[in-house]
Amino acid sequence: MNGISAAIIATDEARNLAALLPQLRWLDEIVVVDSGSRDGTADVARQHGCRVAQRPFDDFAAQRNFAMDLARCEWVFSLDADERPTPALAAEVRRRTARTTAAAFRVPVRSWIFGQRVRRSGTQDDRPVRLVRRGSGRWHGGVHERLQVRGRVET
Repeated sequence: MNGISAAIIATDEARNLAALLPQLRWLDEIVVVDSGSRDGTADVARQHGCRVAQRPFDDFAAQRNFAMDLARCEWVFSLDADERPTPALAAEVRRRTARTTAAAFRVPVRSWIFGQRVRRSGTQDDRPVRLVRRGSGRWHGGVHERLQVRGRVET
């Protein structure tokens, strides 16, 4: 299926999902993989029209790969529940995925802690690969997982 799926892994993220999901209406599908939350995470996701699957947590890469495998669209955008894509990013993702031969994209991440932008941690200019064409990549690493891609990666 053409379009873009979001793939979100979550444990006890009801509050963060309630803030994030309304900002993802520009996506064609949202998949949430819940690993046994007790705070209503799955209910919040369903209320926002997400496809929800349950999977016991073993490691981050395995969870992300499971979510990515459930996604039905051509592109999969992996997000964390506490992240907030800007409208400018949403527009650029739509524009760039509509006409590219790239296999994946690096997505700039700006970190904030206690309401202050992180400027000196070494991750202030982080650009992880988060947007991938289905079948072009797999997540590796139990913690601090990375998306390994077959094909060209753009930013």
